[in-house]
Amino acid sequence: MVVYFLCLNEDKTKIMVIAPPAVKKKLIIQGVILNNSCIRFVDTAKNLGIFIDSLLSFEKQVNNTVKSCNSTVRELWRIKSYLSEKQLHQLVSGRIFSQLDYCNVVYYGIPYAQLQKLQRIQNSAARLVCKTKMSSTESLDSVIVDFHWLKVEFRIIFKILLIVHNCIYNKAPEPIAALVTRSESSRTIRLLETEYRSSYGARAFSHVGPKLWNLLPPYLCEQTETDNFKKSLKTFFMKHGDEFVSWTKRK
Repeated sequence: MVVYFLCLNEDKTKIMVIAPPAVKKKLIIQGVILNNSCIRFVDTAKNLGIFIDSLLSFEKQVNNTVKSCNSTVRELWRIKSYLSEKQLHQLVSGRIFSQLDYCNVVYYGIPYAQLQKLQRIQNSAARLVCKTKMSSTESLDSVIVDFHWLKVEFRIIFKILLIVHNCIYNKAPEPIAALVTRSESSRTIRLLETEYRSSYGARAFSHVGPKLWNLLPPYLCEQTETDNFKKSLKTFFMKHGDEFVSWTKRK
């Protein structure tokens, strides 16, 4: 800030330490004095619309998203009888899926219970479009497939793989592309997976991106056009999504 002649605004400054619980317990310092003001450490902070917490659990972010989406579902439920299925599809995509998909790559590796909260939102959206009772307990998997929707977990992986594709084919910003390194093999497009020493490192893009990419069949990796890659990848997940997720957990 000194180099660029910037002035620090203490009222807008927050400090957060991201570390495992065992490490955080050892912290003695709980704040910093700047310009005669004490800036305390915080457990969560909002940046670009995402609540980041000190444990990277994204619990507050998920809860906020669920609360907002539930409110939207209730609003649409009141007027569903006046709308066609096509109109409901458009509203769900524009008002609900846009929130579920926003920065959803940060959700990779979060606890399963948190992921299920987001999936229940999609299930509610499916019941809304079908105009069925929201208390229905029957499986909505077939309905989601008929709508050609990807489940929440698949949508997260889809977004990560799309970013990797852009990195490989020079369509991503340089700082992000630098996180992906191709192997020396000239026959296949395989990537080097960075090593990690913690659960946080296991969720890092430099590890997760190459790991997921290397599990894709070769015909997908060789798709150079982004639109063709997205269509082929979505079709792949519609057919083999559950199997692919099980591969990621075995590797």
